[in-house]
Amino acid sequence: AYNVENYIKRAREAMDMGFKYIKFDVDVPEEMMETEFDRTFGIRIVKFVTSFIGGVRESVKYDVDIMIDGHWAFSIPTALAIAKELAKYDVFWFEDPVPPENINAMREVRLKSLVPIATGEKLYRLAQFRELIEGGATDIIHPDVQRLGGLLEAKKVAYLAEEYYVPIAIHNISSPIGTMANAHVAATIGDFIAIEWHAIDLPWWPDMIKEGMIIKNGHVELQRKPGLGVELNERIAAEHAKDPNEVKEFL
Repeated sequence: AYNVENYIKRAREAMDMGFKYIKFDVDVPEEMMETEFDRTFGIRIVKFVTSFIGGVRESVKYDVDIMIDGHWAFSIPTALAIAKELAKYDVFWFEDPVPPENINAMREVRLKSLVPIATGEKLYRLAQFRELIEGGATDIIHPDVQRLGGLLEAKKVAYLAEEYYVPIAIHNISSPIGTMANAHVAATIGDFIAIEWHAIDLPWWPDMIKEGMIIKNGHVELQRKPGLGVELNERIAAEHAKDPNEVKEFL
């Protein structure tokens, strides 16, 4: 729910854990949409979905940076209208304002937006990132290492971004093992911003590996052991395993 108090509470929770970046969504509630395919919205909805940001900024001041995720949900005019609102609160980036398949659309938003644009989590080949970066369609790349094909391909993308002075933040909705893999990649990147982490509401997340919680004071601690440095807790993983049929339907 777009309740300012709830957003402030979550921001404070993240700050108390030592995080220096916080990210929120600007999804349009289904009840405010005519159809699920809507991408263009008027100023009433634009103001509504950005209404919490001012309260969060006032609460956290400039002790943390605020990122906003659009989930590819908007047309160019609506994305630019939202970006205009976000700029009032010095938002660090506006992520995925339009669908990523159209580089020209993303470029237009990026060139006209007062807020830096981040994208890339849906891309899975080096060539796609080359098109994105050389096309001037983003300010920040946001690759998903697992979707991209692993550590080596992620490093290739990082080398490419470095040539064009484009910073990197890693998209991450992974287990502790995937998160640690992402951290190893991040540790080798020069202009690196942050790794995303979604598991704040999963109390069993740290228990999936025998080392326990790998995030301390807002940072991932790299392990000085072979490989990724962490070992799967098979019992906990089995307890929370999904039915393969459910996963197949989701995909």
